Amino acid sequence: MWVTADNFVRVREDIPADQAERLIPGCETWGMEPAPGVKGRITVWPEGHEAAVSWGGGSFWGIWHEKDDVVELNEAVHGFTLAVTRDGTLWAVMTLEMFRHWYLNQFLAKEVAGDQRGVAETRLAVKVGCSILPIYRGREMIGILEDEIAEQKDHGGGIPLQ
Repeated sequence: MWVTADNFVRVREDIPADQAERLIPGCETWGMEPAPGVKGRITVWPEGHEAAVSWGGGSFWGIWHEKDDVVELNEAVHGFTLAVTRDGTLWAVMTLEMFRHWYLNQFLAKEVAGDQRGVAETRLAVKVGCSILPIYRGREMIGILEDEIAEQKDHGGGIPLQ
């Protein structure tokens, strides 16, 4: 919903207080529900593409990337930038190399060592973003990495963990 002079007062009442304090005509705001029972709000400001995301509490602030429909949050977790898609889904933003290193260390070392317990289940649960934008889901990245794993096994070597 676009904020106008006509709907300004009503919109302020419907959004989180910290977003309402800074709301101006020209902002765009929408509700989202990334999971059943998890509701929130994203607001984007027209100048500088500042954005705020709330899942029911205080807001997290960042920059709106209009081309990709993603808010890149100012906060980081374990050194990873966080991004939120238009529907409210939270992602870790990684370069392809960062994802490869993380994935190999977390999951595939077990597979190469012959420890199959939990590998398939874990592999299906992987759901991270990589490559600063667009964001790829873990399932898409598995295809990229499977050829590398097969090549390492064919040559009798392990996977280079760093």
